Amino acid sequence: MARKIAEIKNDLVEAKKALGAVDRSDKDALTAAVAKVEDLIRELDVANAEEAAEQALAERSFRSKENQEKRRFSLLKFINEVASDSLSGLELDAAEEGAREYDRLGFTRQGQVIPSFLLRDILGQSVTEDGDVLGEVRPAVFMPQLNNRLTVQNLGATVLTGLVGKVPVASSGAVTAEWAAEGKDVAVKKINWAKNMLSPKRNVTRTAVTKDLLRQTSYDVEAYLIRLMQNAHNELVEAGVIAGAVDGPTGILKTAGVKVIDAAGAITWENIVALETAVNENNANKGRLGYLTNAKVWGAMKTTPKLDGGDRFIMEENAGNRLNGYPVDWTNIVPSADGSAMIFGNWEDLFVGEWGGFDIVIDPYTQAGSAQIIITINAWNDAIVAEPKSFAVLKGITA
Repeated sequence: MARKIAEIKNDLVEAKKALGAVDRSDKDALTAAVAKVEDLIRELDVANAEEAAEQALAERSFRSKENQEKRRFSLLKFINEVASDSLSGLELDAAEEGAREYDRLGFTRQGQVIPSFLLRDILGQSVTEDGDVLGEVRPAVFMPQLNNRLTVQNLGATVLTGLVGKVPVASSGAVTAEWAAEGKDVAVKKINWAKNMLSPKRNVTRTAVTKDLLRQTSYDVEAYLIRLMQNAHNELVEAGVIAGAVDGPTGILKTAGVKVIDAAGAITWENIVALETAVNENNANKGRLGYLTNAKVWGAMKTTPKLDGGDRFIMEENAGNRLNGYPVDWTNIVPSADGSAMIFGNWEDLFVGEWGGFDIVIDPYTQAGSAQIIITINAWNDAIVAEPKSFAVLKGITA
């Protein structure tokens, strides 16, 4: 069904392009083109409903099996059994459902797949009332990794999950409006419906764990392993979202049409206001507006006077993580080489897409001599700035 949905979407994009090119004086051709678009929209609605019903049925079926076995899916058991080629019980059911999901999406599996509905459940779970938890409250036994902070979703980025095929995202250029006297024929302007397109891009996360660790049954161990993989994957995606990546997203800092201002020195209050002004000049001062920078600039703003000779700083302790009246955050994913950067804009116009669940490849052989198992996670994500005019970037900050 997912492949069918993707085909219908492609046909719909072409049909809308054809409609835009029709001579308005040719009423028969216009009627036929409109009918074609309407038929495809109805067909897409039906296909989406069928796909949603199929996914909901799969999830209900799996939840029923969890209730029957009186336990939840275990990532540790899944990894151990994949390594020994002995999947069974809920973990086998999960792998089979993951395989069906990837088949529907048209993806090639490299290993065993955890389906998207179960993946969201795993990554979002903490404690259940009956004590069946992925992260019980008890003394910590693992040193947490020093991962970069993840920020774009907190700032308001639009995150789309469970996607199928390529997803067009309309920018302001896809909508036109004008006044016209009654009875006056209005010229049709060409509309580029597929200007911005989210498309699945493969990303790979890899780690190695010891067999001794995998033999543990503690929920602390499972929670630790989940956090380890989740943080690595999220950090990879966010790095692509902000700075771009080869074979990955373009990134905010490299998106054409985003206003770039050269700081050419230390951060100043004038720089902060200039970013806001750049967005305001494009009438894009709406939605979830906010600033994002790195730790170096964050620290510099706390020690830099707002005005020369003044006793107030750009960032003050009682400001509540707000800057110039807007939310502000930092992550060291924002680059600092060759000068630091700061981003300001409407984060709702940043779209982050996710297709399917995690495809997990377990390799118990390569590092067998050191009793380690290599875990490789394949996932599919993308990100685009739907409206570049909604963002402005300050580069070359000395901090």
